[in-house]
Amino acid sequence: MIRSLGTLSREVVVARARKAVGHTTTYRLGAGGRDPLAESPADPLTDACDCSGFVAWALGVDRYLPNATVPHMAGKVWFETTAVYEDAMQPAFGFAAHVGWTQALPGDVLVWPDHNMKQGHIGVVSEVGPDGPTKVIHCSVGNWNEHHDAIAETDPEVFRAHDAIVARVSWVR
Repeated sequence: MIRSLGTLSREVVVARARKAVGHTTTYRLGAGGRDPLAESPADPLTDACDCSGFVAWALGVDRYLPNATVPHMAGKVWFETTAVYEDAMQPAFGFAAHVGWTQALPGDVLVWPDHNMKQGHIGVVSEVGPDGPTKVIHCSVGNWNEHHDAIAETDPEVFRAHDAIVARVSWVR
């Protein structure tokens, strides 16, 4: 099984993320993101996905580790919010780097980690302005409740409200 598409351009990452919008994907924690070659990030049997499965697919990797692109993270079995956040803040694995909010580029990710028994969240930056991200594509229960599609392109306010950081993934150029 192919576990990674390798290096991707920022334009390809954003195009892949946008391609997933509008398919009435449902949200289910731990679902989706297994086949970077699939037409959709959703699990083919349930049509469900979660945020890290969606982002892994958009970035062209299998969410389960290890794979060809994301270094194996001790104690982690899949590409998920806390691992991305931790690597960006303390580059233990070298796949993500923290950049300032105003330095964000399309194809970067916004992420906050699990905290106080609540899940973290991650999404793909799709548009930026002089002050940073203006649009983000992400998979969430909130998107399902509002749009009847777990994957939607929205403003980044939910990420700002949770003190998310911008992480630049090493294989996106």
